Amino acid sequence: MSVGVRLDEKSSAACAVISWRDQVHIAWTGTDMRLNLASWPDGLELTGKQRLAQRSYKQVRRSSSGPNQSATSETVALPPSLAGSVEQLYMAWTGNNRALNVLVANPDPHSAAVTLKQRSTESPSVTTSERGDLILAWTGTDRHINLLTTDGDWSAAPVRLQEAKSDHAPALCSRHGGPVLAWTGTDRHINLLTVDGDWSAAPVRLEAKSDHAPAVCSHRGGPVLAWTGTDRHINLLTTGGDWSAAPVRLEAKSDYAPAVCSHHGSLILAWTGTDRRLNIGQPQS
Repeated sequence: MSVGVRLDEKSSAACAVISWRDQVHIAWTGTDMRLNLASWPDGLELTGKQRLAQRSYKQVRRSSSGPNQSATSETVALPPSLAGSVEQLYMAWTGNNRALNVLVANPDPHSAAVTLKQRSTESPSVTTSERGDLILAWTGTDRHINLLTTDGDWSAAPVRLQEAKSDHAPALCSRHGGPVLAWTGTDRHINLLTVDGDWSAAPVRLEAKSDHAPAVCSHRGGPVLAWTGTDRHINLLTTGGDWSAAPVRLEAKSDYAPAVCSHHGSLILAWTGTDRRLNIGQPQS
């Protein structure tokens, strides 16, 4: 990591990062489960922080074994996702009722969100096409990944990917106008699907494994993958299509998924540290 900044903000989930209108923007779920949005204009500190009323989390029921069995409910924070078109900045998240939500975050992130009828126990991922359509991906309650492309008509039918299953959120970006999808399979291997429009194509299955969702962005014409390894170290894989290449294992550690974006020709990486503090920096590339 050539430049890394440890921020004052804390989270118990992953974060989201995007380059939009010549600035880096970061979104996260605070320790109070409320969504937050800020920009990172000078490479040092966050500015323009907005603390939203919306919350993103799920309730997980934990059962103990043994003669004195008991069950407890744990509140687990879920991260938001960010996407930008020419005019709009979008934020997507899963509400505490498992409903997917999409918000136009500019100029007023406190405006009303669109709540979809689709449900998930994980966070959605969102990106935009060259036409300005919004593309939303999520893991359904049956663990199948779904995609919805819309120009504002939220009643459109999503595409359910038969061969793509995950216990985690998917990752999504746009490359050459078409979506690129990445996910952690039920066998913990990272998968990538780059075929535009033909979602029945076979994905690329990497040897890399993770216990969390991956992150993906388009950088210098090709996809870049980031993930938290089973040793908690963050890994980066930048390749022109040779997915057998060795990833770069960073010193940075996390208990959650990382976030990555391309900004003015450089990669920007954001992650929640093992101390729950947000970090953002520029990996050497």
